[in-house]
Amino acid sequence: MSSTRAAEAMALRLLAFAAAFAAVIALAACGGSEEATQSTPTPPPPPIAEAHEAFLAWFEDYAQEHGLAAEIAPAGQQEEGLCWSVTDSSDTEVLYALAQCPVKGITVARVLQRDGKWEAAQSHFQLSVGRASVTEITNNITQGMPPDSTAKLVLDRGTEVVAVIGPPSVTPEIAFLNLYRFEQGEDSLWRAYHSYDAIHGGFVLPLDALVAYAVKNLPEFTILGDCQGAKKPDDADKVCWTAVAEKENSRTYTIGPAFLEVRRKKVELLFRDRPSAPGAPAWFGQPEGAFP
Repeated sequence: MSSTRAAEAMALRLLAFAAAFAAVIALAACGGSEEATQSTPTPPPPPIAEAHEAFLAWFEDYAQEHGLAAEIAPAGQQEEGLCWSVTDSSDTEVLYALAQCPVKGITVARVLQRDGKWEAAQSHFQLSVGRASVTEITNNITQGMPPDSTAKLVLDRGTEVVAVIGPPSVTPEIAFLNLYRFEQGEDSLWRAYHSYDAIHGGFVLPLDALVAYAVKNLPEFTILGDCQGAKKPDDADKVCWTAVAEKENSRTYTIGPAFLEVRRKKVELLFRDRPSAPGAPAWFGQPEGAFP
């Protein structure tokens, strides 16, 4: 990417409120500024003892695998080094933010209770533990945003929903930074994920990248999803995509208005590691300028 493109991309990240919201989470993990802390929702209760033991065991392996320091401290107890905080929790699930203090978030670990035993694993893009509804989660998210913030549904696939959440000032050009994906698990609970990582860059799933492309480049269209589901005349004014090639670390799609193949563009998604987020590879889009 050219220096001009890189500068433009960075400016978009700084302008987007989602980047600020993601940074607030990282700041909270390290006892960030008083101003940032005041804008966050009410923090979850202290970690469950057994869940915390599972988290520390996971961290020991994670730090060794990625060459990180073995020492870690709770949020607010040190100005540098590695620190942790609980960002969301329930009786059977706890989310931990791992950060390089004072402000640089690294990743998220999910600790889940199964058959009475707590198990921890990396879940970098996860934003919430299981909740009863998407509405409950979006209400929690908007607590840390301006009072006029809303959630706009952009894709509904039954057990998978994507929405833009933020204030009215969020334009299509930067809306990809405010995309959130919600998944309903086998336990019937909903969990939220950042579609785009505003701190480290990259999308968690090809679906996230394709939705982001449509939101940014085709804002006048409703998003349908896979073109195989398109039906005339109901979907004539919708945007869809078709997979045309798949390799080990890349996938190629055509995306554009349904039934207008001449207007579809070919995009490629590349799956690669991110040194700033160890162990959390992500999808990046080409061509340059079509994706963040």
